Amino acid sequence: MRSARPSIGRRLRFTLIATLLVLVGTELFCRALESCLERIPSVSVNCGASDPGFYTPDPYLGVRLRPGQRGVYRSRTGEQLPYAIDSRGLRSPELGGFTSPDILFLGDSCTFGEGLSRMEDSYPDRLQRALTRRLGRPVVMAVAAVPGYSSTNVRRWMERELSVLRPKITTLWIGWNDGWWQWEDPLRRNTQVGPTRLGEVETRLSAFAAFRLLRRALAPLVRRYRVSRRASYLTRWKSSVPVPQFKENLAAIARLARDRDSTPLFMTLPCGAFTEEDVPHWLVRDTIIPDPVTLLDIHRDYNEGIREVARSEKVALIDLDRSLREVPRPELFCDLRIDVVHPSAAGQARIADLLFPPLLEILKSTSKDIRPGNRP
Repeated sequence: MRSARPSIGRRLRFTLIATLLVLVGTELFCRALESCLERIPSVSVNCGASDPGFYTPDPYLGVRLRPGQRGVYRSRTGEQLPYAIDSRGLRSPELGGFTSPDILFLGDSCTFGEGLSRMEDSYPDRLQRALTRRLGRPVVMAVAAVPGYSSTNVRRWMERELSVLRPKITTLWIGWNDGWWQWEDPLRRNTQVGPTRLGEVETRLSAFAAFRLLRRALAPLVRRYRVSRRASYLTRWKSSVPVPQFKENLAAIARLARDRDSTPLFMTLPCGAFTEEDVPHWLVRDTIIPDPVTLLDIHRDYNEGIREVARSEKVALIDLDRSLREVPRPELFCDLRIDVVHPSAAGQARIADLLFPPLLEILKSTSKDIRPGNRP
């Protein structure tokens, strides 16, 4: 007598359970493999936040830092920076009862702290400690710095958030992500000026180790594709935010700050590359720029844009590029073979030294009890 075949419903249940077990097993295996790979020193892959929850999609900004997130941010030079994001999505301690910080630091990964291994070595944290000692009262700061942000992102962030924070001083260090080039490549995702459906899907899939490992495995093929197509796309390369729009954004940022009774202060971009030979080759290999000379052009053109807007809008300017040009470059950057943009801990200390006098001068007017102290 033949045994009865299992019903379709039973077979479907069995198939679903088996598929689920395979997926769970694959994910657990990938997480274990990823954990092993994390222990292998690397300076050329997985630059940025090592955990998928670092960014969260935002309908107006494109992406922002995920509120309440804690993790480790890994730089291209190998430093691992523990970070904590507050409930407002700021890279700073909770403001608590302070609704109006003394200083708001705006920027990208340079202000966030890429290239450091301790957050207290960043120039905002150094300045907070030094100004607190000098003024004899707590100096409250807020760091609204998001790796990958351009001036467009910062402008939109200010339009939405500045009326709530109302800082006494607003500093701005921005420009590299505006200048990085992009081209009309369907495999290249642009999150500088707004969200994309593909970007949101990728952000959600990044929660799974299997997807992260697959993306990592395919990265060399994607790079090879871009390099092979570069010649045909050269005429369609352009800056993420062209200089005229960059200057318009800076002027709007200065006016937004003043409209909310905040004193704006701009900074130029220091750079560790003075000649084409100084430009790290991976910037061209990974299609960040089409050729080495482009980085030098970005550095010159966007710094001139910052200086021009500072003059026309009568904004205080700390010219980091000119002030630090005479300092030996190894003292300012971690590894010039890899990163000529993000300062080292020593470089951040020098930047804090340059910012200390003008910030102190502005804050002294609101401080009654001044005590002697030291610079950062």
